[in-house]
Order: sequence, then C-alpha cells, then structure tokens
Amino acid sequence: MTRTGIVYRALIVLWGSGLVATVGLAQGTGDNVLFLVADDLGVDILECYGEGGEFPPTPNINLLRDAGVLFRHASSNPVCSTTRATIQTGRYGFRTGIGAIVDELHEEGLRYSETIIPEMLDLNPSLGYTHAAIGKWHLTSDPQGGPDGPTLSGYSHYSGTLHNVDDYYAWPKTENGVTFNTDVYITTDNANEAIEWINDQGETPWFMWLAFTAPHKPWQRPPDELFTIELSEEPTNWEYYKAMVEAMDAEMGRLFASIPADVLERTNIIFLGDNGTPKNVTQPPFDPDHAKTTLFEGGINVPLIISGPQVVSPGRESVVLVNTTDLFATALELMGVDVQATIPAGTTLDSVSVVPTLQDESSDSRLFSYSEMFNLHIESNASHGKTARNHHFKLIRFTTHPEKFFDLVQDPFETSNLLNQDLAPLAQQNYDELSLVIDAHTACEGDVVLDGTVDPLDSGFVLARYGCNVLWGDLDCVAADVNGDQAVDPLDSGFVLARFGDCL
Repeated sequence: MTRTGIVYRALIVLWGSGLVATVGLAQGTGDNVLFLVADDLGVDILECYGEGGEFPPTPNINLLRDAGVLFRHASSNPVCSTTRATIQTGRYGFRTGIGAIVDELHEEGLRYSETIIPEMLDLNPSLGYTHAAIGKWHLTSDPQGGPDGPTLSGYSHYSGTLHNVDDYYAWPKTENGVTFNTDVYITTDNANEAIEWINDQGETPWFMWLAFTAPHKPWQRPPDELFTIELSEEPTNWEYYKAMVEAMDAEMGRLFASIPADVLERTNIIFLGDNGTPKNVTQPPFDPDHAKTTLFEGGINVPLIISGPQVVSPGRESVVLVNTTDLFATALELMGVDVQATIPAGTTLDSVSVVPTLQDESSDSRLFSYSEMFNLHIESNASHGKTARNHHFKLIRFTTHPEKFFDLVQDPFETSNLLNQDLAPLAQQNYDELSLVIDAHTACEGDVVLDGTVDPLDSGFVLARYGCNVLWGDLDCVAADVNGDQAVDPLDSGFVLARFGDCL
C-alpha cells in the first residue's frame, strides 16, 4: 500500500499546481479519460467524505481527492444498470428504458440505437481516440447479444464480466465475445486487463471505462497482500466489505503506478460509486432502510472525484449539484468532442458538463438533479418512483406510496417528512417547483418504450403485440394496450400515431 501511495504522489506534482489546466477546452485536447467505477459504494464509506463512522483504508482514493475536485452532491440512481446507462448515454432512464437491473434473461437492456461515449469518439475520427471497457458491464442481456453486448454497444475492446458474479475467485470472464472461466481474483483481473490495454496504446489518446465488481457482494476475503485491516475469527459482512474496498484501492494504486508518467500527466480520472451502500453493510448514522435500491440520499448520493490536468486549484470540494448523466458530456468535453455538434439529430440529452466547475469554483449550471427507479418486467413496488432535489429541498414521488418531502439542509438523513404538516411559504415554493421537475420527466401517453418521445419505435412495439392477451398479465402486452381497452389492436396503433413527436 505504501509503495503505490508513494508512486501515485507523483500525480500531485504533475497536477497539483493546476498550471497545466486550460480554461475553455480546445477541440482535440489529446487528454485521456479513465473512468473508475466502484460497485455499491456510497459516500458513507470513504474517509475523504467523512460522513460515516468507520472507514477502510483508501490512500489512493484520498490522493485522487488531493489532486482533484471532490463533489459533495453527486446523484446516481438506486441500482447499477440505470446509473451506468445514464453515464454512457447522457440520458435519464425514462428515455433509455433502463430503470432497474438488467439481468441475463430480459431483452430490454441498453438499446444499440443509443449513442454512447465510444461511438461519440468514433464520430470524431480526427481526434484519434481508442476505447475499451473493462470489468462489470451489466447493460445488455443474453437475448440481446450475450457476450457481444459491450462491443455491439460501441466499444472496440471489452474484457470482464457481463453481470454479477457468485464468487470473486471463480467467475465467467468475457473477452470480445468469448466467455471462459477464470480463477483470478476479479478485482486483480480488472486491474491486469486495464494495465495491459493502456500500455498497449503507446502515445495514442484513449478512453477507458473500468468498472470494478468490488465491493459488490459476495463479500469475501481478498488476497492477503491487498488489505491490511484486521479480520476477526469469523468475519462479518462489514469486515469483508471493508477489506474489499481496501483491495480495490490497492489495485487502483497498482494501475496508476503502471502508467508511464507522460501518459498519466495527460490523463483525467473520474472516480465514482454507481449507487449507495447496501443496507447489510450500512453504518450509523446512515439508515439501512435508506440505502441502495432506495431513492433516499443513502441510495443515490455517491462519491464523485475528478482529477487530472484539466483541474484548476486541485484539492478542493464542490457543492454544485451533479447527476451521473453529466459525466457523459464531461468526459467528452475533456477529450475535445463538441457534444451538441456530434450527437445524432433528434437525440435529447440530459447531460450538463462539469468541466466549468473543474476550471472555475464559482460555476454552478445545474439547478436540480433527478433520479428514478422503475422496472418494465414487474409490477411497481415500494422502491419504485422518481425524485428531484435542488440545493435545499428534495421531493420523492413513489409509484405506490405517498410522497415524501425533505429539507436536506436541516435534515440530511431524511428523517422528517415535511408533508406531515402545513408547508411554510419557502417549502411550498420549492415543493411546487420540484413537482414540476418530476412532471416534466415523466414519459407521456404513447411513449410505450419510454425513450422520451413518441415515434415509430412505439408504433412498432404495439404492432408486434397485436392480439396478445392483456389479462394474462404479460407486462409488454399491458404496455402495448395504450388506450386501456384490454386489447392490443389498430386502435392502439392509432393512439400512438396521433401522438407522434410528443414528449420532451
């Protein structure tokens, strides 16, 4: 741990002054971008956030903070697939149709019609970027291409696991469409693959999506050389979880140490958690019932640290609102892509670049942040709904339960629902504004596939289900019955056709 920490301190020398940063990125910066995604890691776990009560050692994440900007109010979604889709596309889940975990069997993973980060780079060939995805994918399903999902989505190289694993020491590894079993500790394998691919690129600019499986369950003892914390004779889930976080941090340090100094000097690193901490390992003062899979802050307020040559005045903290959709535009701007000029016509983006915040502490371009959870394959349950927050208040609109409204300044752990009493004028004003935000982010009538517009995709979805029996409970059939007459027929097609072009 000490060795990797010392090596990585070179980053502070390279980036620490902020003198290499340029205000206003020119087309074609040549900078690399490295995403580091931790699976199931909330702000309560990291020492550099200081919001929990006990922290695993994470010296390399701490050094990223010292060399970058720590974002205090970054919002994801309650589960991993939804968050990953927002980053790759810059679009909310109701537009992409990804509102829950994408498993092996369901067809509705991330559609190949979505334009993701590597495809945006390919649309700018003069920039000369290569790209790869390493680690956990969790965005496409077996019926949707199976092991070819990451490359069909747009990455030129993929190595990792398509979904969750049952054992960190015995898991199915997929590499560019070929799946085989391996016994290499998965966090180590993720780092090995990243190291090899990055060093193969030489001086060519690159983009890497490195999504660790860690510290997602199963919670297991890592290799001894990767952690220092003491484990009891019968370790608890919390002890294993802490050890796995430390092991991930150690492998991050090994990765940083392997990158040539001149390459590291022009590499921007974006580190984040994909959702909050699981309730089984949530520690006080955080509430286990407000953890992963919920729309409470414990489920969606995640670590986000960005470091690299484009950061001015590193080692600071920002309280601007950030949504994981924003990392799409941020990464592309850091690589010199003109996002608006590149994105295909008719594509609605929700992404707001945080590059101005990296270069100017006073920048604050997002007035609200929005998150959601839904599942097209099951009936709505207590965890499903939508939430919007601003700098002061937060509204959660559950699908099957009454709304909750919180003052996050006075009540950061969301213990007191303001709707249990008459609202003061300031609270009422914010409630009304956040209600409008949620209303504006709700798919409209006829948007059967939930991509934010009514178009031929919706009419095709309905047509393909003509004659299906709504009463059998097939959720796709229910969705296609847009006029609610318990039959899918030309009346539903007419309903959709009459609304072509609607929504945001």
